[in-house]
Amino acid sequence: MLFSSELIKGTLKTIVLKQLETNKRMYGYEITQRVKELTSG
Repeated sequence: MLFSSELIKGTLKTIVLKQLETNKRMYGYEITQRVKELTSG
């Protein structure tokens, strides 16, 4: 199934913001690695 790029962008923003809310401070690399784990790549 293909997802629109707008849906993916919106989902990615939500995931990143949730990670920052939960972890308070994160470096860009940490965020990237966490998002990869949560989304299976």
